[in-house]
Amino acid sequence: MFSVQCCSIKTRFTELTVFAGSKARLTCNATQWSDDVSLIIWYRGITGKPLISSTSPNSDGHSPDPTKYYFDATSDPSVFIIDHLTESDSGDYRCRIDYRLSRTRNYVVRLNVIGK
Repeated sequence: MFSVQCCSIKTRFTELTVFAGSKARLTCNATQWSDDVSLIIWYRGITGKPLISSTSPNSDGHSPDPTKYYFDATSDPSVFIIDHLTESDSGDYRCRIDYRLSRTRNYVVRLNVIGK
């Protein structure tokens, strides 16, 4: 894991390499939902529209494409799953965790998708 100081926000990076056609399981360092977690959102890139968001461990999340992007908050750690990967899915994915009683945290996963 790498730590990078950017834009006054400390961001943590991990890197994942997977094959096209498979699933990617991206983690967000929220090992389990707690009463302190109010929202988890995944974005592609640094900004943009959310790919998925979840407000509860009992929710699969809200996604514009639930067949491609879904969230498993019951696993430990919770995971954001991207299915049916293509090389165009390669890039940085940012997870934002909003807490009720502490600062928002951001984590970045660099996803590398290689052809079969």
